[in-house]
Amino acid sequence: MARGIKAVIEEPVKPFAIHGDNEDRWEKQRVEESRLIKGVFNDNELRGGTIKFPFRKFKNDKINVYELTDGQEYELPLSVVRHLNTDCAYHQHSYILDSAGKAMKNPKKVHRFSFKPIEVC
Repeated sequence: MARGIKAVIEEPVKPFAIHGDNEDRWEKQRVEESRLIKGVFNDNELRGGTIKFPFRKFKNDKINVYELTDGQEYELPLSVVRHLNTDCAYHQHSYILDSAGKAMKNPKKVHRFSFKPIEVC
């Protein structure tokens, strides 16, 4: 053994989660994300417009196709509501000047769609 180096005996590394525990965690999340939310869909780009999109949150779920019209009331799963309110946006590409006159990127996001909840079913 080299001088100054100590041998360290470590215990075997434990896996992050046992397979069964991981399945339970995903199932709890699947149940939470499938709760129905009643609300109004808004298309912020085209008033009165209709969008149609496929959506699947979890690997083993079937793909559902949603067709939503601006201003209409729907009952949607929580996962779809979160997708519409957070993922359907783009960054505005522009620059603003700070107090020193240096150009900075504008961090503003433009949301294409939104879903305003009325009640949880």
